[in-house]
Amino acid sequence: MLQFPFPISCWSIQSSSSFSSSSSSSCFLLFHHSLKVSSLTDDQLECLCLALENFDNFRGLELLLNLIPPTFFEKSSSKSVLLRAKALLLFYEGRYEEFKEYIRLNQFKQKDHNLLQNLWNEANYLEASKQRNKPLDAVSRYRIRKKNIFPSSIWDGEGTSYCFKKKAREILKQSYKIDSVPDMQRKQELAKQTELSVLQVSNWFKNQRQRARQNKREIKQLKNKEILEECNCCNNTSDYAESEGRQSVADKQKANKKLHHFCVKKRRDNANIWTSPFENNNNNNKDD
Repeated sequence: MLQFPFPISCWSIQSSSSFSSSSSSSCFLLFHHSLKVSSLTDDQLECLCLALENFDNFRGLELLLNLIPPTFFEKSSSKSVLLRAKALLLFYEGRYEEFKEYIRLNQFKQKDHNLLQNLWNEANYLEASKQRNKPLDAVSRYRIRKKNIFPSSIWDGEGTSYCFKKKAREILKQSYKIDSVPDMQRKQELAKQTELSVLQVSNWFKNQRQRARQNKREIKQLKNKEILEECNCCNNTSDYAESEGRQSVADKQKANKKLHHFCVKKRRDNANIWTSPFENNNNNNKDD
C-alpha cells in the first residue's frame, strides 16, 4: 500500500461525487498547501492522478497539475499518466481545439489510445453540433470521423472495421475456422489476445454464425434458381425443336409438291414436241 507524505483520505479525493464543485476544490485544498511534488514518488503521483480521474474530480486534478512544473513532466516516469490527465482536463473544460492540439503534440501510451480516440471523436462531434446548432445523425458522425482521422500520437495506423482492428479480426477468423462455438474460457483468451471485451468476442462469433447460415440459404436458393432456369431452358429447346420439326416437314411437303408440279409440267411439254420416228419416215417418203 502506498504511503503519502501528507494527510489524505478517500473522502477528500472522492468529494466531487458527493459534494458540489466548490466544496470539492476546498477539500482538495486541505492538503494541497502542504503538498510538495518533489516529495512524491512516481508511483504516488500516478496513484493520485488515477484516483482523481476515477472520481471525476477534475477540479482537484487541475489543482494538482498546476503544482507540477513543466520540467517535471520530462523527468518523471509517470509522464504518460500526467499527459493523459492534462488531456482529460482540457476536454472536460470544453477547450476542444487546445485538446486536439495537445493530442497532436504529445505521444501517448497504447493503453490510452482507445480512451483518447473516443474523446477525439467526441470533441469533433461537439464542435460540429455547436456550429450547426443541431444534434448530429449517424451519417454526419461518420463523415466527421472520416474527415478528422486520429493523429499518430493516439493511433498505430492500423485500420479498423466496425471498431475491430484488422489484426483482431484475423485472430477471430482463424479461431472461428477451428471452432465456431467456443466456450467461455476460449472467449476470455481471445478477448485478451485481441484487446476486446468478452462480450464483443461473443457477439462477433454469434454474428459470424448468423452470416454463415444466411450464406448457406442464399447459395441454396441460387442453386434452386439455376436448376429451374435450366429446366425452363430445356423445355424451351424441346418446344423449339418440335416447332422446327413441324416446320421442316411442312417445308418438305411443300417442296415435294412443287417438284411434282414441275415434273408434270415438264412431261406435258415434252409430250407436245415429241414425234414418232415412223411419222418422220412417212413424211420423208412423201417428199420423195
